Amino acid sequence: VVDIVGQIKKHILAPRAKTQLSLNLYFQGAAVQLSERYTDQTKMLFLCLVYAPIFPSAYFIGGVSMFIQYYVDKYCLLRVWANAPHIGTQLEKSRRKVMYIVLVIHALFTAFLWGSFPFDDVCEVGDAGGSGVGTYTVRNETDMFRIEIDNPKLVQQCSESFNFREFSFRGIGSKGRKESWMLGKNQEGITYLLEWTSLVILITWVIGVSGKKF
Repeated sequence: VVDIVGQIKKHILAPRAKTQLSLNLYFQGAAVQLSERYTDQTKMLFLCLVYAPIFPSAYFIGGVSMFIQYYVDKYCLLRVWANAPHIGTQLEKSRRKVMYIVLVIHALFTAFLWGSFPFDDVCEVGDAGGSGVGTYTVRNETDMFRIEIDNPKLVQQCSESFNFREFSFRGIGSKGRKESWMLGKNQEGITYLLEWTSLVILITWVIGVSGKKF
């Protein structure tokens, strides 16, 4: 945006130019690569969608970043950059296809993360059969509180790495995550919503690709 070299050419060197051709060259502007601008926007959007499931503020940060980038590019297009060559619409069409794929991956990945959280590698293996029922006192460095256990479960360490053979649309993740006991009511409800939303997005994308609308 600052374009120090361009400002020097326009305000210092241009008034001292000996010929009209030299004057025009000083006002020509900096070269711009549209492919680089498309790459920067795609990279920003992709980073936003990757981290948004575990860091929801990424939606806001990504939106503000793209808003600023839009006006910066608009200013540079009118005031700083030289005229770009005519390249047609193929670049934009290719980028649009990539955006659809990224959105589909984002929807599925979000459902997977919300359904598998908190990723503690703990899976249920059965009922404790009454063993461990009672009230317990727990202490930490500053407080003491009581915990009542009335329905203990037996658990074991397990791998929560994504496995296509154990894939389940309900409770996406390892087999232990297919039971809803690990999920709170709010998490379970939003997981259902995300899973069905991702399924709708995936079906819409497949239909669009099959119909060659994209």
